[in-house]
Amino acid sequence: MTYGGGKRQTPIDLQASKEEGKVVYDYENRYKFRNKDFARLDARIAFTKNNKRTSSTISLDVQNVTNRANIFNQYYDEETKDIKYNYQMGLLPVLNYRLEF
Repeated sequence: MTYGGGKRQTPIDLQASKEEGKVVYDYENRYKFRNKDFARLDARIAFTKNNKRTSSTISLDVQNVTNRANIFNQYYDEETKDIKYNYQMGLLPVLNYRLEF
C-alpha cells in the first residue's frame, strides 16, 4: 500500500485563461493548490521452483488493484474553456517469468 499527500501545484486562473484563450497560472498563489491524497494498493502472487542449479519464478503483479484514479496534474482545456485533470495509471497486471542460474 502506498499513501501520500496530494501533489502541490500552481492554480490555474480560470477567468484569465478564458480571456487569453490559453492557460494562465495564478503565480500569486503558487503551490497553494493541492491535489487529493495519493493512494495505491499493489498485490503479487508468485510461485518459485528451486532445482540444483537453477531457480525459476512465475509471478503475477497487479498494480493499483483498486483501480483508483489518482490525479497527476491539471490543465486548461481550450475547447471546453474549463479546468480538467490528467490521471495516473489505472489497474495494471504484469505477468513475469524469471530464471536464475
